[in-house]
Amino acid sequence: MRVRTFLRDELIQRPLEQETSVEADRAEGLHDEISRLAQERNQLKADGVIALSGCWIETGVVDGRQFRQAWWRSKQAMFPSKRFPGEWVKTCYIGEEREVEHKEAIAARERRNRLKWVDRRLSKLMEGV
Repeated sequence: MRVRTFLRDELIQRPLEQETSVEADRAEGLHDEISRLAQERNQLKADGVIALSGCWIETGVVDGRQFRQAWWRSKQAMFPSKRFPGEWVKTCYIGEEREVEHKEAIAARERRNRLKWVDRRLSKLMEGV
């Protein structure tokens, strides 16, 4: 009779210990994920230029040219004008498609998009802390 009581008490206590262990593991995993994302965020900022928010890359053929060209485009004027200093325009010439400048612009856009994703993920995880 004594043994049965001991086993019953042990079974009742074990789930409580497991719950606190699971919660501790979850909290530790959450903090690990937050630190990993913060580190990735810092690395993205250190890797190079990050594209402005609200702009995209367009490519196309210009009349009289034998190659495709690339531009930054936006809905609002956010690029400095080359013709009229002090004014802002919605378009900024990058260069020929598939050239170094175009590849750098694509990398900057990808860094911006990844940084936005990391920031959104961090804010969601911070709410859970």
